[in-house]
Amino acid sequence: MSLILKLLFVSMCVFGQTTLLAKAPKIELNAILNNAVVAKINGQQLMLKLHQRSPQGYQVVEIQSDHAIFLIQGQRHKVKVGASIGSSTSAPINRVQINKNSGMYYVDGYINELGVRFLVDTGATLVAMNSQVAEQLGIDYLATGSQGVANTASGQVAAWRVQLNVVSVGNIRLNQVQAMVIEGAYPTSVLLGMSFLGQIKMQDSGNLLTLEQTF
Repeated sequence: MSLILKLLFVSMCVFGQTTLLAKAPKIELNAILNNAVVAKINGQQLMLKLHQRSPQGYQVVEIQSDHAIFLIQGQRHKVKVGASIGSSTSAPINRVQINKNSGMYYVDGYINELGVRFLVDTGATLVAMNSQVAEQLGIDYLATGSQGVANTASGQVAAWRVQLNVVSVGNIRLNQVQAMVIEGAYPTSVLLGMSFLGQIKMQDSGNLLTLEQTF
C-alpha cells in the first residue's frame, strides 16, 4: 500500500521559463507515476500528466509501463524509463538496486551524514520524517523550518518544511534537498520522497527498484 502525504502547502509540479528551441531537445525519462511522467527536458526537471504540454511546448501523448511517447514539433518520440534522447554522449552513472520487502522498498541511507532507514515513497512530495527522528538527526526545524500543516491518518498536524544539507543512498548523493518534519510519531519510517527521487532516474521491475544518478 502506497503511503501518500498530502502536504497542503507544497506544489506537485515544477514550472520554469518558457523557451522554444529550434533544435531537437534533450529529454530524459526518469519515472512513470500512474498517469504522469517525471522527465528532465533540456536540464529542467518536470512532472507532466498525459496530454499536458511542457513549458517548451512538448506534449506527452502516450504513457506505458516502461516508456512514454512525446510529441515534438509534430513528430512522435519514444523514450524508455532510464533512457534519454537528444544526446550522443554518455555520462558516468551511480546506481543503487533495492529489493522489495513485504511489498515495500526499504533502503539504508544517510541524512546529513547520519544513518537512517528510508521507505521509498513516490507518493510523498518531499523527503518526510517525524519530529522525533528530526531531533535525533539534530535538525532544528523549529528555528530553521517554515511552518505549515500536513494531513495524516491521525488528522491534521503541524509540519515544518526544511532543507537538508545532504541526502544519500548508496553512492547516490544529493545536496540541499527539501524535506518535511511532521509533529508526532508519523510517519514511522523516513519517507524518501520526490524531492530526492525526482532528481534521479527510477526503474521498477516489480520486485526490484533501480535508482540511477548521472553526471
